[in-house]
Amino acid sequence: METEVKVALIGVLTAIIPALIALIGICIQKKCKAPEPEPEPEPEPEPVITKWISCSRYDELPVNFIYVGDINYDGKVYIGRFNNTPGKVNIKNDKIWNFWVQGEGSSTHGEVLTTNGNYEWKNINRGELIPNNAVPHSIDKHGDKVWVGKNIMGEPGKINCHDNDSQNPKMYNIWCHNDGRNEIAYILTIS
Repeated sequence: METEVKVALIGVLTAIIPALIALIGICIQKKCKAPEPEPEPEPEPEPVITKWISCSRYDELPVNFIYVGDINYDGKVYIGRFNNTPGKVNIKNDKIWNFWVQGEGSSTHGEVLTTNGNYEWKNINRGELIPNNAVPHSIDKHGDKVWVGKNIMGEPGKINCHDNDSQNPKMYNIWCHNDGRNEIAYILTIS
């Protein structure tokens, strides 16, 4: 009888062992499966930096300057300012020549606007809200908030607002050195 039990037990084990081996194999595969690699984190975008760089006549234009265009009476012009008033910078022989702002004339020393962000000129008319991503305003010698703009002819200048105390300022005028005042302009935005 003992032999019969052994034979029966061997028969049962012979039938069960392949199933157990298969089951153990599945468990091992699930536990030993190489983990999915975690995706590489997206690199942090470089922060947008917009700043005014102090420059003088005969200096090279700083890195990341903002080119505005080619104006028939000034040639190539860039965004500049002096006395906190935005205007234009013209060049001569690939060097800074003069800074020009409305109502103050020219200076051989001022600041050039630079940014590593994407900039865009957005159309703006008198009474429209100053965009949130407009170049941050400064205060000119008259105590007015002013933003960087250009007129429809492409000359850079300052945009002022209707109410300096408003939390939601609206465009009033663009003032440019050569072309004076206008109610239609482009405002510089950076993202």
